[in-house]
Amino acid sequence: MAKFLTICLCWMALLAAPAAVSAPNISFAKTISVVIRPYGMEPAQVSAPAGRVYIALNNRSTARQLQFSLQMQGGSQVNQIPMTAAKTFYGKIYTLTPGTYLLTETAHPAWVCRIVVAAN
Repeated sequence: MAKFLTICLCWMALLAAPAAVSAPNISFAKTISVVIRPYGMEPAQVSAPAGRVYIALNNRSTARQLQFSLQMQGGSQVNQIPMTAAKTFYGKIYTLTPGTYLLTETAHPAWVCRIVVAAN
């Protein structure tokens, strides 16, 4: 939990910092926070605009070894995300194009978070 709070505070500090005059084209990522519970993922579905999306996973389940897959629905895999007992938080920025993405856990097929990415 402390690690999660530290990362959140760092992100808030970055967002609160004034933008540099020499870098007017900085685009901030939309944050999607997914909590893994013993019964599945929350939320089950989330929307985001196309472009940079920060996906944060917080394992609050009792499972010690988890293997997540992020893939475009009916398409290619974007990333594999392993989580162990020592690693209960994961966060990464992805550049997503319009479409529907599925975040799934390989050992728990019912655990699904649908990410709907809309064109800007």
